[in-house]
Amino acid sequence: MTKELLYKLYIEENLTKTEIAKRLGTYHKKISELLKEYNITKSKEQYKQSREESIKRKYGVENISQLQSVKDKKKK
Repeated sequence: MTKELLYKLYIEENLTKTEIAKRLGTYHKKISELLKEYNITKSKEQYKQSREESIKRKYGVENISQLQSVKDKKKK
C-alpha cells in the first residue's frame, strides 16, 4: 500500500481505518501501523466526521439522530 493510496482513502475519502482495511483486504491493525509509519493523521474534527459518516453508511440513515428510530424498529 502506498502512502498516496492511504492518504486518498483516509483523508480525501474520509474512510475509517476499518473501512480501508475491508476495502483492501487486510486488518485494521495493519492500516493503523502504515498510517503511523507514513505520518498520516486526521484532526479531531476530521476523525469525528469520518466516524459519523461511517455510522450513517452502516445504518442507512442521513442523520445520526435517526439512529434511535432504527434501534426501535430492530427491537420489534
